[in-house]
Amino acid sequence: MEKQAPKALNELRIRARRSLKWNRLFNPDLQLKSSLKAFAVKAGFSNWQHARYYLGGTWSDGQDAGSFWYAPRCTTLLNLWCRNLEEARELQPDHPDCLLLPYKRQYVLASPEYLEALGLPSKVSNLPGTSKPDMVTGYGGVEWDALSMMRINAIFGTEKVRLNG
Repeated sequence: MEKQAPKALNELRIRARRSLKWNRLFNPDLQLKSSLKAFAVKAGFSNWQHARYYLGGTWSDGQDAGSFWYAPRCTTLLNLWCRNLEEARELQPDHPDCLLLPYKRQYVLASPEYLEALGLPSKVSNLPGTSKPDMVTGYGGVEWDALSMMRINAIFGTEKVRLNG
């Protein structure tokens, strides 16, 4: 039996397909691959393969997680940025209100304000599956997928993405 793709990855794919239909009203020559890439890039990945890799559950520590867990509104916020997972886990017990998230090849201990800037609930205890506020340990699991869905909804909402081409 084939493993089902995580809901967050499916949601990104569905949004790209819907947007493609809308964009074809303006340019009938557009292809699905351009829509998938546009949605992946807007979600913080370099391309669709990168989004599939991370949202699909095959990422591991030290590899590029993209900027999925980052938003421009986070720029002004002070958070603990860590160069590796060991450093982040060492600092995490001193910051119980923060959520450990990957960012590219680094990690951030995201404050409640950072979480709000991502469009997520500000209290770690209100997030799905955060008995241990570490989205690296739970990576690829059901709770992580639910949080990823929340992030995708925050990124895209009901917005239509206009494709170039």
